[in-house]
Amino acid sequence: MVADSKRSIEKMEEVNKHLQEQQNNLKSTQSEFANVSSGIVNTRSQSGLVDGQAKECDVSRVGVVDIISRISSISEQNAVSTQETTASIQELTATINLVNQQAVEVKDQAQILEEAMQFFKL
Repeated sequence: MVADSKRSIEKMEEVNKHLQEQQNNLKSTQSEFANVSSGIVNTRSQSGLVDGQAKECDVSRVGVVDIISRISSISEQNAVSTQETTASIQELTATINLVNQQAVEVKDQAQILEEAMQFFKL
């Protein structure tokens, strides 16, 4: 009977030891789950920040596309204005050449008239 009691005590001590190990393992597992849960919360928070920044980037992208579109429109208007200016300069040059030609003709006519007036001066 004493031997049985000793064995029972040894078995109870062994069971207590296993229970203590299981409790330690359970506490360790709970701690790891708490760390994982904290990591998940942190990841959600960070992904929310990334999502917000992505939305800001998208708003900025839309703004940049709008500005580029406006610059393109201004460039097209400048090209049209340049063509119109070139046409006006060509027309003005033609007019100046015509006036110059007519001035030469008037000069020639004035010379002829002056020569004819010489006849009356004598």
